[in-house]
Amino acid sequence: MDVRLKRELMLKGFDYDGALERMMEDEDLLGELIFELPEDENFDEFKNKHSSKEYKDAFANIHAIKGVMKNLGLADTVPHLVELSDMYRAEQYEDAEPLVEIFYKEYEEVLSLINKYREITQ
Repeated sequence: MDVRLKRELMLKGFDYDGALERMMEDEDLLGELIFELPEDENFDEFKNKHSSKEYKDAFANIHAIKGVMKNLGLADTVPHLVELSDMYRAEQYEDAEPLVEIFYKEYEEVLSLINKYREITQ
């Protein structure tokens, strides 16, 4: 895993130790999986489903994003992710609306950071 990316993600709340443990101490695997995150289609699908008010389908996407982010130790890098997912689970779609744009910004910042180092290392 690129040490610069690791350092920047840790400043945002990356649970490196927990993620490394889940990857059976394989730092290369962890780095590879993090570099694959921008290819995950759940974020774009969530945006599309949310904007077309297909909330139940959007919940499946936000729940998948949360699972991937937790497994990679990145959930805390997107502070509103868990809260937004919980609100979707509870079908509080209108109440969740103010968090959606904040979530987009937070998630896109993490993807941008990953993409920056993915371009440098590949």
